[in-house]
Amino acid sequence: MQNPSLSTWRQLALLGAIAAITSCDPQQDAFTQADKDKDGKLSKPELSLVLLNAIYTAGDENGDSKITLEEWTKVDPKADKAGFALRDKDGDGAVTPAELKAYAEGKKSFDKLFKSIDTGKDGFVQQEEAKVFHEKLSQTEGKTDLEKLINYSQQ
Repeated sequence: MQNPSLSTWRQLALLGAIAAITSCDPQQDAFTQADKDKDGKLSKPELSLVLLNAIYTAGDENGDSKITLEEWTKVDPKADKAGFALRDKDGDGAVTPAELKAYAEGKKSFDKLFKSIDTGKDGFVQQEEAKVFHEKLSQTEGKTDLEKLINYSQQ
């Protein structure tokens, strides 16, 4: 059985990533900013970086690049100390970006999410794929964006 806390983190990360890569900035759209190698598509590592950044945008309330258990439970009220401890490798009471990245890579946390966005099944996310997925999410029932994402993922 999948850890509900991990599932919620994944869903939150995806929501942030999709919002980020489909939004536009007059100078440069977020998709282009995420496309580090400038090949016009997002690889799994590029999208994973966006996902990890989305977690920190949502979870690091005070902006200190550490997510405490208190901050984590605000993002995921179902979170438990054991799940948090799995991510907090050094046991200092905070999850750093490096700890979360190591945890996500070890668990291959973003693989399923990446595949769900990559509808062309070419191993890359095109901007149009990201937009289509975001549109589907926006049409899903729910009071908040996170609730919509959770409902969408359970379909």
